[in-house]
Amino acid sequence: MFDENMVAQIHRHTNRGMRILKKREFTFAEIYAALGIIIRASADKDNLPAVDDLYLPNDRLHEKFAKKTDKMAAVREIWNMFQNNLMKHYVPSECLIIYEQVYGFCGNKPWRTV
Repeated sequence: MFDENMVAQIHRHTNRGMRILKKREFTFAEIYAALGIIIRASADKDNLPAVDDLYLPNDRLHEKFAKKTDKMAAVREIWNMFQNNLMKHYVPSECLIIYEQVYGFCGNKPWRTV
């Protein structure tokens, strides 16, 4: 799901922030580990609200201007790369299950829409 280009971009932007703060830069292994933690915490049903902080970008200059029109502007490029990778590796079929539940359809829908 995360190819080398995506990780390289995350690595570049993260380390740019670390240089500004005069802190030790992250290695690629640490970036992969952080992505694993984020994915695992997001998939867990009992994740803490603090996990949302892991998704926040640190590119304040770009965020300030783009966020007025696009709420996902801070992570848009990585998100698009991620979606393209999913489309390359996943082809849905007639056995598609949404939210671990198969809906039977016989004229009346068994669920409510609000």
